[in-house]
Amino acid sequence: MSKKFLRIFLCLCSFLLISSNAVFAADTNIVQSSPTSNNSANIISNLSSKDYNELKLQIAELVKENKQNNDATSSQKITIHQLDAAPILSSVSVYEVYSHQYGSEYIASNQMLTQNSYANITGSEYIITLDWGYGVSPFAAMNNNELNCVEIDGVNENGGIDQPGTVSVGFLRVWDASTYRTGAFTYDNRTNGHLPLYTRLSVQ
Repeated sequence: MSKKFLRIFLCLCSFLLISSNAVFAADTNIVQSSPTSNNSANIISNLSSKDYNELKLQIAELVKENKQNNDATSSQKITIHQLDAAPILSSVSVYEVYSHQYGSEYIASNQMLTQNSYANITGSEYIITLDWGYGVSPFAAMNNNELNCVEIDGVNENGGIDQPGTVSVGFLRVWDASTYRTGAFTYDNRTNGHLPLYTRLSVQ
C-alpha cells in the first residue's frame, strides 16, 4: 500500500513540475507593459496635458497604420494563455524632440532636420525614439557621444502608453540630450539574429 501511495505521490510531483515549467516557458515569449524601473524622470507622463493628449492620439494613429501595413504581430500565437509572441523589431524612428522651452516638436517620417533651434535654449532637452517590436541593444548618440536613456514606455496594440497588464508591441525611449543640445543624433537597435535598424536626425 505504501509503495502504491509513493508512486502516486511521485507522479503527481512530476506533473506539477512539468506544468509549472511549461507556464514559465510560455510566459517568457511575451513582455507585458509595466511601470519602468528606470523612468524616474517620467518625461512622458509629465508632458503638458495638450502635448500628452496629442502624443496619445498620434501613437494611436501610428498603431492603426502599423496594423494595416503589417499584421504579423497578431499572426503568431502560443498555446498557453493564447497570448501574442513578442514581435521582432520592424522599424525605428525619431518621434519627438522635447524641451522645456519649446515643448514637443514632433518629427515627420521624412524629416531630417529640426525646425526649432536648440543651440541656446535653457533647461532640459530630450529626444524620444519609437521602436516597433522588440530590440535587444538600443543605442543613441549625439555627435558620437553616447546618450543616457532616462525612460522607457511600452506602447500596446491599442496605442495605449505604459498601461500595466497589456502586451507591448512598441516602445518609446527618452534620451537625455541636454549636455550636447545640437548636432547629429543617431539611434540604432536590433533583434537577435537580424540586422540592426538605424535612424538619424540633425538637431540645429
